[in-house]
Amino acid sequence: MSSSSCSTPICLNFHHGGVFEANPLNYDFGMVSKLENVDIVSMVYKDLVEFLEKESHAMHNALYFVVPGFDIKTGLKPLKCDVGMRNFRQYAFRNNGEIDIYMAQSEFDFEDGTIEANNHSGSDQDEDNYNVYDVYSSDEDDTAFTRSLVRWIFNGLEREKNVDRELGPDDEFNPEDEDKLGDHCPTHDPKTKWKFMKPVLGERFEGLEQLKRCLTFYALANGLKLFYEINDGKRLCVRCNKDKDGKPRCSYRMWASWMQKDRSFQVKSLVEDHCCSRTYEFGTLITCNWIARNYAKKIMVKPTIKVKEMQDGILKKYKCKVTTGQCRRGKINALKQYETCLEDHYGKLWSYAQEIITSNPGSTCLMGVNSMPDGKNYFSSFYVCFKGFKDGRDGNNQVYPIAWAVVTVENKENWKWFMECLLKDLGVDYGEGLTIISDQHKGLIEAAKEVMPMAEHRQCARHSKHI
Repeated sequence: MSSSSCSTPICLNFHHGGVFEANPLNYDFGMVSKLENVDIVSMVYKDLVEFLEKESHAMHNALYFVVPGFDIKTGLKPLKCDVGMRNFRQYAFRNNGEIDIYMAQSEFDFEDGTIEANNHSGSDQDEDNYNVYDVYSSDEDDTAFTRSLVRWIFNGLEREKNVDRELGPDDEFNPEDEDKLGDHCPTHDPKTKWKFMKPVLGERFEGLEQLKRCLTFYALANGLKLFYEINDGKRLCVRCNKDKDGKPRCSYRMWASWMQKDRSFQVKSLVEDHCCSRTYEFGTLITCNWIARNYAKKIMVKPTIKVKEMQDGILKKYKCKVTTGQCRRGKINALKQYETCLEDHYGKLWSYAQEIITSNPGSTCLMGVNSMPDGKNYFSSFYVCFKGFKDGRDGNNQVYPIAWAVVTVENKENWKWFMECLLKDLGVDYGEGLTIISDQHKGLIEAAKEVMPMAEHRQCARHSKHI
């Protein structure tokens, strides 16, 4: 390795918190952190793993990187050892010191294109099965854009903080527990309906968050007031029905710990019996972040949803009492992430416009923004007219759309702007030889009369068929 390469500062585009999905290959539910000036030259594979686990506050099962110049579908490579580290470094140096790396809690099988620990068949989702991890619901208003926003909102929310306590002599970790339950224990299925989630002895989870999610839904479905007696990131002890002194009043106890060999959380011991009555209050299990995650879609679709409506909905579906303050904070958290997500999507319009022009030479793509005193630019309008559209007819001599635009509001001024752009692209002066047919669009006829005085204008009754 040359000295110039060794001195190159490395920037890692670190993708974490997500899972790989196949057909097509994609990394869902993930976040991206830009880690600059990382000294990977002095790192071995173990050092890199420890560094990334510290940055993501999570344990990993597998690392992958994308060969520069390729996308995730064609350039994904596993990173498993020091030999792989050398290749990883070389690719980073050749790409001016920047490379994408992915952390996953399940290993991807390159031979058959499946994820070993997350290969579950799809099933129909209903309202009771909806949650942030399986956002592919059967609602009619569900779209790819909506699903991506829900994922973004979830990923932007803070992870639940650990509730630690001083460990006693009986809580010491026993290395002999690693494989005493055997290699044929069940793997948790995250697509199970929330009503039927229940941890079982020996069950393995991809990570601590997945186990906590299962426990939360188990508590909700059965009216159990569970609490974390030990929660330090690698061990989890769950008890039920705490008294005023913090001692459990129920015999239920679940102990789970991190399996270093299999890179999973496993339930090591379990006392399933309960001697407590049903409750409608769930203490620290139900937080404002939990509400934001599970109500992300509804809040996004209906930002004006009332706190009381959320409160009643949670009580009706989960038989869980939450305070108005929890719902209010949950709504605020979801809306903040939603707005940040929209900014991120609007910020990509410049790249989208450039790609249209690059891939379709001769096309027109215009984007308008409003510059505010605070220095920020806000979206105003977006206009596209592809080169092929300018002929006005397709190969079968049939009419198809010529141009389209997105604006903040439908009014005369925006229609006027659109018609001016259209006339310029079509090369038609004053609208001679054109006929404008409007289905009661606000301001279109008035704008067309000003911009195209020689065009023929016809306004149809609403709901009439377009010919």
